[in-house]
Amino acid sequence: MAEACLAKLLVADDEPVILELIAASLTHAGFEVTTVADGTSALASARAEQPDALILDVMMPGLDGFEVVRKLRAEGNETPVVFLTARDSAEDTVHGLSVGGDDYVAKPFKLDVLIARVHAVLRRSGARVANPADVLTIGDIEVDEERHVVRKAGVEVNL
Repeated sequence: MAEACLAKLLVADDEPVILELIAASLTHAGFEVTTVADGTSALASARAEQPDALILDVMMPGLDGFEVVRKLRAEGNETPVVFLTARDSAEDTVHGLSVGGDDYVAKPFKLDVLIARVHAVLRRSGARVANPADVLTIGDIEVDEERHVVRKAGVEVNL
């Protein structure tokens, strides 16, 4: 039986409380999460880890989020990016999208909205990732609505 593929996310934010909150929420939503606290680490981690999507603060030490995306795009890296930032002017939003961001979320934000936006950019990118909400589990029976598969005690049931 093939395991469901969890999306790997890289979250970069220099505010430890926000970073921890986002990481915990995304992990609870079924994502595999790596965190970093500055732009230089975000760039290095994005190159090394090859995540399915990035969530980047704009204002970080080292490199800002815009510069991280500029460098990745210049290398041909098209990993989806959601900017998460206190910079909420229309000009900042336009700039973030024009440097290669796929979405732009202003702080303060709602966690469920951030998670929905991450799912949306992953869907648009064509990533095949598991959405835990698509799997209904009752006892040892799992119904995976997305893949039209039923499992009992981990064994696929031939319908």
